[in-house]
Amino acid sequence: MSRYTRVDSLIWNSSRFLDLSIEAKALYIYYLTGTHNNSCGMFPVKDRYTKVDLPMSEKDLQNNRFELIDKKMIEYDADNNIVLILNQLKFSAFQNPSQAIGGFKQIEFFTGGKLYQILRDEIQKHCPQYLVHFPNTVLTQCKDSVERGVDTPVNVNDSVNGIDNVNVNGIKDVPKPKKPKVNYPSIYEHYLSLPLVKHEVLTGDMKKAISKALEQYNKNDELLKRMATRHAEKVELTKDDGQYKTNKRSLTDFYGQKKYESTALICSDYDDGVYEQWYKNYKEKKGKTNGTEKYKAGESGWDM
Repeated sequence: MSRYTRVDSLIWNSSRFLDLSIEAKALYIYYLTGTHNNSCGMFPVKDRYTKVDLPMSEKDLQNNRFELIDKKMIEYDADNNIVLILNQLKFSAFQNPSQAIGGFKQIEFFTGGKLYQILRDEIQKHCPQYLVHFPNTVLTQCKDSVERGVDTPVNVNDSVNGIDNVNVNGIKDVPKPKKPKVNYPSIYEHYLSLPLVKHEVLTGDMKKAISKALEQYNKNDELLKRMATRHAEKVELTKDDGQYKTNKRSLTDFYGQKKYESTALICSDYDDGVYEQWYKNYKEKKGKTNGTEKYKAGESGWDM
């Protein structure tokens, strides 16, 4: 199956990229656009594949990879053959929570915690609103790598929380965290307290919808309440926007229904960071539309 990769043309304005040797440029483009890469920019790739695809000798590959590391274009875990492309998330960030979750699933069970901590720093720098979706297994390996020192790879014979690893492929078997008990009445009562759709009783479908949102977005009760509060605010803010106004959603639809032609739930638009960005853009739009905010010099328009 083909996979779309976005590469910013500004790469050709980057002094670090332009200073690379021709061979190192080729290796970087290979890492960036190759089939091994993913939306996180962290992936395993064995040298034997790289040497065939480019082609390149073992010595040249090591020298060119060192050049990329020295220029801070990539990080590399030689013990596990894992590459991390630095700043990929700066120019090709996640577009929504579902995309972030899908990306994290692709890297969740890589061996070794060395690059996980660096990846977490990249997310914190370029798209911090998605850190809430970072898997617990990855966070465990981040913590593990910090305790060991980031230059020490995770050993498959180690144990986590006293439980031995048994996976012969070197994948760390991390105990699954217990699911927190969901306070359905609390979420339901909070929703009813808002100027949204009024319900008479907490139903089984409502509980299923709440559970779906909690599971899909790794949320807790308080975050789901904030989502509902933001929904009520958006309904009020856009009430005079005609066909573009936001309609009130029932509790079941809000937490359990997917957006049109999307795998993301409706409530994902009100996630931490996502809603704040929408609110900022909306205020800028309304200001310019109402003539209360002038365009900056040379600015031709704005995006929602």
